[in-house]
Amino acid sequence: PAKEVAEVPPCIPDTACGHVVGCAGTDGTAPLVRRGLFCCRRRRASESPGGLTSSLARRFADDTDSAISDIGREASALEALKAKLGAVGMASLHEALAPGESENSCLLRFLRARNLKVEAALAMLEKDFAWRKKVGTKGLAARSRGNVAGCAEDVVDENMPMWHQGFDRHGRPLMFKHYGRTRLPQLLQHTTVDRMNLLHVQQNERAAILCAEQSARFGRDISQVVFVIDAEGWDPRNMRSRSALQHAKEIAMTDQDHYPERLGQVILVNAPYIVSLFWRLMTVVIDRKTQAKVRILTSRRDWEPVLLELADPSQLP
Repeated sequence: PAKEVAEVPPCIPDTACGHVVGCAGTDGTAPLVRRGLFCCRRRRASESPGGLTSSLARRFADDTDSAISDIGREASALEALKAKLGAVGMASLHEALAPGESENSCLLRFLRARNLKVEAALAMLEKDFAWRKKVGTKGLAARSRGNVAGCAEDVVDENMPMWHQGFDRHGRPLMFKHYGRTRLPQLLQHTTVDRMNLLHVQQNERAAILCAEQSARFGRDISQVVFVIDAEGWDPRNMRSRSALQHAKEIAMTDQDHYPERLGQVILVNAPYIVSLFWRLMTVVIDRKTQAKVRILTSRRDWEPVLLELADPSQLP
């Protein structure tokens, strides 16, 4: 109403950018930043045809149109990619799919990783097909961790603990790693860096199967995984060898090149400063989109509410 607008103190524009930074108080006090932005929005909305309701309706309509447009673009890119793959490429795709995974889910992950650029997604897929044959991902998930590492099972479990336990509130699998109990120098006395990398690939393959099972259970696509990493008790010796850095870089590149859009979120808890430093070193080989999915939380006061918001307590260790 006109009377309400008249009572709003005059807004003060920022001469550098034109945005409102605050409103002068009626008693001449300093501008209030939070109120200023709201006041300006209320003034613009109330002065425009239809007022605030019309403004919100237009915004909702714009968001809806954008979502519909994105779906249309993805559908168009998906059909174009299938045409580019042809019969031979689609046969290779089915060889690469996790049991129960749909071809559309897989192809859309690669397309999204390349901003729906069909040729770029095709090149990425072809490299992935060749890599899977070289590594031997078929049937890898069913093998024991000891068999993959080439040593006793208890040695792997003791020095590189990782497991699946439960699902988050969106139905995504929760994969846990205890970096605080990881002892790479000791494990490397029984295995090699290449086999350690293969253990990571095995975990990714198992996670892909869990995603496919969840998709079938809920009747919608669930293609992402959440990793919770506990760094309590982190051994600084894990960072002192070239082999450890090589392993970290290798698994980061594997996830980026062969499991695109599979990562939903990483929550690293009980992280000492040295782990944060290690993460900064790793950002050199990790794209910004993936970096944005990582949260590093130090104290229980910080991470406990985050985990409880993420998943029901029954799904957590």
